[in-house]
Amino acid sequence: MGGPCDRCGRVIESPSDAVICTHLNSLPTISHRACALQSSSMSPPVIFKFGVRTIPFFIIVNILNLIIGVVSLSWGLIEISQPREMYAPIFPTQLMIGPFMIAIGSVMLYRINKITKQINKKGY
Repeated sequence: MGGPCDRCGRVIESPSDAVICTHLNSLPTISHRACALQSSSMSPPVIFKFGVRTIPFFIIVNILNLIIGVVSLSWGLIEISQPREMYAPIFPTQLMIGPFMIAIGSVMLYRINKITKQINKKGY
């Protein structure tokens, strides 16, 4: 048995019926597939929805974000520390991309961790 739907309150009986819905300026919710398609005045509109079983994919993608960010930042630091023969200053774009990728990856992993705890608590 699963936990209750955040939109209608009825029990979600199988994990295949559950979807994680993302909203603008609101925390993600877990609902039935049918409930996510219906608009409601009591809950914010659904922007993006994905199945509960796709969470490992999002974890892998965001771990790759972190790895790419660390590699890019390291590459940029190595590149900027090398002596140049040209007179024009060069600013490696990796010094901007690296911290951005690290920040995005860590924020998304934090949010996915919160969703995973919520799913485990409800018993999906």
